[in-house]
Amino acid sequence: MHSGAHFDPQLGLDIHTYPWPLPTPHIGIVFDVFDYLPLLGTTVHVNSIKRASAGTGGIAVHIPVGGVWVPPLRAPGGPQMEDELFMGSKTVAVDGEPFSRIGMPVLSCNILGMVPPFRLKRLSKPKPLSLTLPLTFNLAIPNNVIVGGPPTINLMALLMRAGLSGLGKGLKKVKKTPQWRLFMRRFKKLRQKLFRNMDPGVLKCRVLRAEPVDIRDGSVSLEHEDFLLPGRLPLAWTRSYSSADLDEEGLCGYGWSTPADTRLEILADEGVAVLTQPEGMTLFAALPQSDGREQGIVGLPDGSRLWRETRNGECFWHVEQEGSARLQFRGKCGRLAIYRLADRNGNGWQFDWQGRDLERIREFSTCGMSGREILVTWQNSRLRALRLRNALDDEITPLTRYEYDSDNQLSAEIDALSHPRRFYYQQRHMTSHVDRNGQGFHYQFNDEWRVVHAWGDGGVWDYHFAWHDLLNEVEITDSNGHVTSVSFDDNGLPVSEIDPTGGNTVFHYDDFGRTVELIEPDGSTRRWEYDEQGRMIAEHLPDGSQIQAAYNEDGDLLTLIDEKGACWRSDYDERGNLLAGTDPTGVTSRYQYDEYGQLSAADVPGSGQSRYRYDRFGFLQALSQAGAGTTQLRHSARGTLLERIDAGGGSSRFHWDSKDRLVAMVNPQGGEIRVAYDREDSPLHFTDEAGQITRFRYNRTGMLAACETPDGATLGYQYDLEDRLLAVINQNGQRWQLDRDALGRIAAETDYWGQVTRYGWDKGNRLISREDPLGRLVRYGYDRGGRLSERRSGDTLQAKYHYDPCGRMVLCENPWRRLAWRYDDAGRVLLEEQDGFQLHYGYNERGLLVSRRSDSGHQVRYAMDEYDRLSQIQLNDDAPIVLGYDEAGRRVSEQLSAEVTRHFTYDRLGQLTSQQVLQNDLPLFASGFSWDRLGNLTRRDDSLWGSDRYAYDPVGRLTAHTAPDGTLRQFVQDAAGSHLQTQTRAVNESAGGWFREGQQRGVRYVFDRAGELRQRRDVRHNGEKEDFSWDDNRQLVAVRKGERLVRYGYDGLGRRVFKQTAEETRWFYWQGDALAGETVTITREPLAAQSIFDTGSR
Repeated sequence: MHSGAHFDPQLGLDIHTYPWPLPTPHIGIVFDVFDYLPLLGTTVHVNSIKRASAGTGGIAVHIPVGGVWVPPLRAPGGPQMEDELFMGSKTVAVDGEPFSRIGMPVLSCNILGMVPPFRLKRLSKPKPLSLTLPLTFNLAIPNNVIVGGPPTINLMALLMRAGLSGLGKGLKKVKKTPQWRLFMRRFKKLRQKLFRNMDPGVLKCRVLRAEPVDIRDGSVSLEHEDFLLPGRLPLAWTRSYSSADLDEEGLCGYGWSTPADTRLEILADEGVAVLTQPEGMTLFAALPQSDGREQGIVGLPDGSRLWRETRNGECFWHVEQEGSARLQFRGKCGRLAIYRLADRNGNGWQFDWQGRDLERIREFSTCGMSGREILVTWQNSRLRALRLRNALDDEITPLTRYEYDSDNQLSAEIDALSHPRRFYYQQRHMTSHVDRNGQGFHYQFNDEWRVVHAWGDGGVWDYHFAWHDLLNEVEITDSNGHVTSVSFDDNGLPVSEIDPTGGNTVFHYDDFGRTVELIEPDGSTRRWEYDEQGRMIAEHLPDGSQIQAAYNEDGDLLTLIDEKGACWRSDYDERGNLLAGTDPTGVTSRYQYDEYGQLSAADVPGSGQSRYRYDRFGFLQALSQAGAGTTQLRHSARGTLLERIDAGGGSSRFHWDSKDRLVAMVNPQGGEIRVAYDREDSPLHFTDEAGQITRFRYNRTGMLAACETPDGATLGYQYDLEDRLLAVINQNGQRWQLDRDALGRIAAETDYWGQVTRYGWDKGNRLISREDPLGRLVRYGYDRGGRLSERRSGDTLQAKYHYDPCGRMVLCENPWRRLAWRYDDAGRVLLEEQDGFQLHYGYNERGLLVSRRSDSGHQVRYAMDEYDRLSQIQLNDDAPIVLGYDEAGRRVSEQLSAEVTRHFTYDRLGQLTSQQVLQNDLPLFASGFSWDRLGNLTRRDDSLWGSDRYAYDPVGRLTAHTAPDGTLRQFVQDAAGSHLQTQTRAVNESAGGWFREGQQRGVRYVFDRAGELRQRRDVRHNGEKEDFSWDDNRQLVAVRKGERLVRYGYDGLGRRVFKQTAEETRWFYWQGDALAGETVTITREPLAAQSIFDTGSR
């Protein structure tokens, strides 16, 4: 299949809440600025464009559905602008990572899912703000690089934590006390306010709409991250505003809150405590009667634990929150400001106060102060500026600063480059905010100060809200006039949403505001169970299966029972650091930590042992990978990577601006790349090692509008008023158009030549039909779990799919082949059956593939060295192929037989420079390779055949090849990279009454409405022609050349299973996407499609 590279398009679905979990169309392109760094990126190019491997990032476009507003981009748990390629080939690697290709899944943001797998080459990527699921796919632009092999992720994904914050130890005992009854009365009295202040991430309903408006009370709810300081405990300075909290005066004004506004109110007379922080509010039923963690009191609704400690006669209060930093306050009673923010390893930040003024914030670890501190400037009881100081050299750098209006309300936040965000108010209610690029968003309120109209400059995101108090309901009208109705209970929790198509989603909650049931418009139901600490212990899926979890006292996930009952176990130290993760078959990954809680060693099967060292601020200083040497790293006090020295001594240098954005990188050979950004941190132009510039343009809301490549051609994107992709305009000015329904789903797409493909969707937002321009209709059916179960051509059943409870495919049938799989409890394939042909797989105690045996009698054995690298490959009883590696972990030799050896050499960038084959230490033949500064192959020298030379255009497309005999072959393409120029011919409106044709090098090509090649004719040699036939799934099924006919058939996964001529039929068998076997039979009569239940005659 075609390999993946930068600028490949991506298409798929994310799961976000509207307010129920709803698939959201996701369109993006592959572009990862980190891929231009040797440490974090790639040394491999595909046609001069950076390759895409498992872990490569992308720029995402979200297409909101349901007639409602998306949450603000980059909001925790909400839609993100980034995604990540999840998988690549198991057998083809680039830069030590699985090479990605067309159709590979992409990890994109979702309300439920997993954290992207830890990838050693991408340590500097920001912490993900959202869970992810592989529901998006990479649509690699066709090229001449083909990648095979079964898909795999880059590294084994760690077990994910699941569940909400706990409610504390001893809840059963507390429930029997009078204090509990008093607490419940207080809780019910404050419940509506507490639920309103709950972190929206704990609800299955997305309550933030517009830019954004909280539909529970009509308030403006805004959140910005002014800066992020990496470290052992990263400090995210998040500034939040809510017009519902104007009675609270924060350090930036009324309604505003920052981490420094976190406070604990000890109400000794009432015997209760209230924690207020930007994420929400927690009520504690009583106060601890004595010191000690075991005397802790639990709170609602988030389940924090409050306990007291006395040191040197001074009282300290501790609040522990699962999955969050621990808070510490100093003082006996009253309103206490935050004193310390720390993790369970003793790393954190200390807030130093002088009265009510914050003087500085100092970083500390378990061994004392680190030397980094944030200096705070005050004026008129307001924060004015925050600057980072490194006490070791007294260097001071800016972080952010603030300006205020005449009412002492925040009017501007100004970044380190003096670019402002601005805010405007009416009676402290925010009426407008303007981003750094000048795009404004505005709010209009009714008499009750609820938003009734929200819109952006240029008419984007134009929403109206109609509040019906008697019905406890709000109607939301989007920019296209579609109306969504949301109903609430007496506590302000959403209980029903009716979308613009009439679909109704229903929510049920427990007494503490946790979602316990969700019923989707198609009737499918999900349910959740919680333990007495408030942690999610079970999820019941629509197909009746369930996932169960168990936790220790501190809320660490101990066991996860999957849908088949297999158990995944985790072990932790007393500080909550993961020590071991064991899969159901006993394969274990182990981890070690230093005194600061930093990962110091890891032994992950398949990756070998790795060791890590850190500098005084906790930034990675050295990475020693098993068998691959040591990489040295140097960081600034702000955590930016300054230099990387690889195992071979090559040095790469990195340069950053005042906002910690990468602006330049110099590789070990002196090649330099540069990146420039706009005021909202989107890349504006990228200068490669050859000085060529790629430029990006954005619309007013920051969506990618155009990409101009170094050759001057431009690829454009157009969006509707809600930033949903409407069209792609290629470099020739041709337009690919998307049409959407009321829920924002793609209903039709019109290609560059005006041909239309239509899509149908069910109430569960699953694709159920596709009709191509030829009128061919393909229908899709799904099982109770939402998995594809059948595919039909019109009404004719084409393929059926079956899964185990964990969603792994166990059976796939179509008229040509029956496929079946059997797995172990960890999901590794044990048996793959293709009709009567079987492949058996064996694994060692570390879960690594060590054998593959077919029922044809052949067996392949794989041996691993002590670093879990492939060291030998042996077919049957033949002598094994022995692989050797250098100190950097690169393959440098292959012992092909007792006499024959192949050797490889590389340059400082890891590019192959030569390979030589020796027999008994005497050279047989050799090849040499030369590369330009962009990584394009420019020369290949062969000791037997001579030299091949290659030339490229500014965007890396091959333009000329000079063969060893001097023959020059030139390649001409248009601005879009097409070699073939075509014209359309319309005869009539029938399916076959339209065609597109073109001529290239004396060959005429004819395409139908669906873009399929129908005829190829050589106009130079008596008009000899070939005719092609395709099925409804766009698979080639027949080729006729003169009187000769060749037929093809495919399995349910799209792999070719036979090729039939008049004389013989060749049957193909596969291991993933790699050909594993082939048989030949005599053709007695043409094959006919069989029932998928009829397998006996195959």
